[in-house]
Amino acid sequence: MTRHPATPGTNIVAFWMKLLILIVSIAGGITALALFSYYLGSTGSEKVSRSIAFATLGINSLVYVFSIRTLTQPFWKQNPFENKWLNLAVLAGLFFQILPFTTAGLRNFFGLESLTATQWIVVFSASVTMFIIIEISKHFVKGTLITNRKSLVTKI
Repeated sequence: MTRHPATPGTNIVAFWMKLLILIVSIAGGITALALFSYYLGSTGSEKVSRSIAFATLGINSLVYVFSIRTLTQPFWKQNPFENKWLNLAVLAGLFFQILPFTTAGLRNFFGLESLTATQWIVVFSASVTMFIIIEISKHFVKGTLITNRKSLVTKI
């Protein structure tokens, strides 16, 4: 509510937002693919590798949602606990992400393998790394945002 309304004719999804979406998508995909490849090579099990990739993609989105709450400010400039509904949704998502790995029926249905504690640490570490990549990307993309705002002001 403190920002001025967008100028008529301005795209809802600006270039810098598209760039950030592209970075997040590529980084998430590469992370999951890299872990899949590593575990396929080290364990020889496609099921374990697929389980790691599945967990990584799910946990990634639950972790980086706190980074993309605001696209123009760093994570540490906002209170991550002020939105109780988001926090509840992330906790529920975490529960439903881990549930198939801990329940035999769901594990069989999804074709997953139980993950070891070390593998879960790898999944969460990859998600934190993704979070850091987004924060760094926001810093660099922010320059594009400022440039876009200046060009909008000069058009008016």
